Amino acid sequence: MAIQFGVEFECKGLTVNEARDAMEAAGVDFYNNAGLLGYHTRVPSNYWKAESDSSLGANATSTSKGYMEIISPILTGENGVRIMKKVARELTRRGGKVDNLCGTHVTVGVNNSARWARFSDARKIEAGVTMQRIYAHFANVFDAISPDCRQMDNSSWCSRPVPGSNFSDRYQAVNLTAWVLYGRVEFRQPGFTLNGNKVALWLKLANAMTSAAINENHKSHSLILNDMPQTIDGIVDYLNLGEPTRRALVKRVEEVLALGTTRGRAALYNSIRRAVLMNYTSCISCGCVITNPLPTENLCVRCD
Repeated sequence: MAIQFGVEFECKGLTVNEARDAMEAAGVDFYNNAGLLGYHTRVPSNYWKAESDSSLGANATSTSKGYMEIISPILTGENGVRIMKKVARELTRRGGKVDNLCGTHVTVGVNNSARWARFSDARKIEAGVTMQRIYAHFANVFDAISPDCRQMDNSSWCSRPVPGSNFSDRYQAVNLTAWVLYGRVEFRQPGFTLNGNKVALWLKLANAMTSAAINENHKSHSLILNDMPQTIDGIVDYLNLGEPTRRALVKRVEEVLALGTTRGRAALYNSIRRAVLMNYTSCISCGCVITNPLPTENLCVRCD
């Protein structure tokens, strides 16, 4: 089954007309007959749109720069990922930026699945709880790849999921408010980014979690979640994500660590990031985390 997904990019630095130009350059349809739309304005199903959001700063208008939320229509499969990356790239080219007021959210849908259509409400709830449990168990990994302002222990916008809780809290990192009725789950932790590759990594994780929740033949059903190490290796093995995703996760954690922030709670978050990398070896030459499978005398690819 091809993944169905949607993306919300909260950003600043653009007029609505500039956002329209970015969409035209990306080759997608953009609904722009009235400037910045109000929150949750309905538009034709194949259109991207730009909405206001009260959690951000001063709104953009057709001709003045400001904050906006760019929302995709339903996208599907690898072609959808390519479209998402192209839109993110064109927004950036025209001056789109993000800050810690912004958030990027990804939503995955499974209501096109024949298996999902056969589920009772009780089975749908069970699948939702499974996602909560997976996310809670690997919380350190999700925190490790997120900006410091998007940690689950200090963010009111993406709090730590409570396995078995009701599905009415939309501000949990795993938002299940539309799960039972519509087969949609929103992942709210990716943080502020217009980097399509980062969003694509989160989509891999999101798709793998939903697959594990609804597919009885998924590898995870032969494993005991609580026995899995709370590391990159643990989540990759449990969700059967594969070696390219393992490398991408390590690279992302390295990237955040390299920012070098050590003040306040960042020191704690960086200790979490180092912990999820605990099974990797540091290059004796440059100090980077070695991700090539057969390092020569503890040297990375660049130094070997």
